[in-house]
Amino acid sequence: MKKSYKIWLLTGLAFTTLLFIFSKINTPYNFESSEEAYSKGLVFLNKNLTANAADLDTIDGYPVINVDGTVWMIENLNSTCYCNGDAIPEVRDEEAWLDLNEGAWCFYNNDPKMGEKYGKIYNWFTVGDSRGICPCSWRVPSDQEWIDLVNHFGGKYASIYFLNSDSGWAEENNFRNNSGFSALPGGYRPTSRESQNGIDDFAGLSGAVWWSATEGRGLFDKYIRNKTAWGMDLGSGYAYRANNPWYVGQYVRCVKV
Repeated sequence: MKKSYKIWLLTGLAFTTLLFIFSKINTPYNFESSEEAYSKGLVFLNKNLTANAADLDTIDGYPVINVDGTVWMIENLNSTCYCNGDAIPEVRDEEAWLDLNEGAWCFYNNDPKMGEKYGKIYNWFTVGDSRGICPCSWRVPSDQEWIDLVNHFGGKYASIYFLNSDSGWAEENNFRNNSGFSALPGGYRPTSRESQNGIDDFAGLSGAVWWSATEGRGLFDKYIRNKTAWGMDLGSGYAYRANNPWYVGQYVRCVKV
């Protein structure tokens, strides 16, 4: 074997190993395997599983469900202030939104009527603020709690039939919303000037996207514009664990402390 070929092979193996290690570091939690989730999902569908019918309730004025002891709001957050009463500013302008280094909210497409249905969109600066975006005695769920929720209802593919609302989706589906979680496809506010091309400030209403309280990890996250956080995207096909920059606009669900 020629020396140059050996060097090329070793370099390739080293690079592949580094990519594998980085993927494990950057993805600390996983959905259950497709096969396991699929078989579990069939059992769930046959049993018409719910979160816990007895635990569909209202707490502090918010409709909730109890899933394995974690109490979830079943509506998106619609707050304009932090827990301590400080105001969260509304930012409509596209350029101003992308340049933010602090919390802000907006309606989808800057349309208040969309807010009546989907709630408000927030950047992660708001979520990570120590003043607390959720009402007092509530908090933003962690990445692991989102994973646990999805896995409780069958994993990546089966869970959408239990978590997604049985109405409000553009595509034909047989979502059952057995859990009462009532996920609606409220879209989000995209990631960068490059992705928007100066045309679309908001992404289409094809998925339900929320933030978690868990920061992501990246090679260049010491720079504020490269910092990311994990979130959950329930689409029309499967649940997707998203890792987006802090300046992206997404929805928020809260869990009881």
